[in-house]
Amino acid sequence: TGENFIPEEPQIRPAVRQFFVPGYVKQIFVFIMQYPEMVERMHLREGHKYLTQPGLIAFFLSLYREVEGGRTPNVDRILTGLEDVETVAFLRGLQSLPLVVEPERVQEAFDDAMSRLERGALEAQRARLNREIQAAFSVDPDRCAELSEELSRVRAELNRLNAGEAEGAG
Repeated sequence: TGENFIPEEPQIRPAVRQFFVPGYVKQIFVFIMQYPEMVERMHLREGHKYLTQPGLIAFFLSLYREVEGGRTPNVDRILTGLEDVETVAFLRGLQSLPLVVEPERVQEAFDDAMSRLERGALEAQRARLNREIQAAFSVDPDRCAELSEELSRVRAELNRLNAGEAEGAG
């Protein structure tokens, strides 16, 4: 009777992907959820290129198409159409958050968060390029030279951002 016993395979849960965005990305989307027309400002700065979450990119592009087309954006309809449940939950959670800045300071605060988004992406790119240069240094001098040129461009962009902040602070 016990000889035909076959133990059940243990149920292995798939790894839960942690939905994480830096605080400045969260701040950007708090503004966008309250003021959907801010996507135009983000698009002008090409901020969507610095996003790393596919669901946030999809939401941004859908919302931008509506605003650019002159339509009144329907955020709930866009959220319903997104497939990434973590992104939808994240954005729905932001809908209920109050703004922590006065309405007259929204654009300034949004621009500040956009600068932090751009800087964060450039700093990550700089770190990646430094690692790739180290790996290519003795093996592939041509690739190393290409990466060094790209690193110079990234550093110049970071310097431009930092100079802009210094002007704004002065």
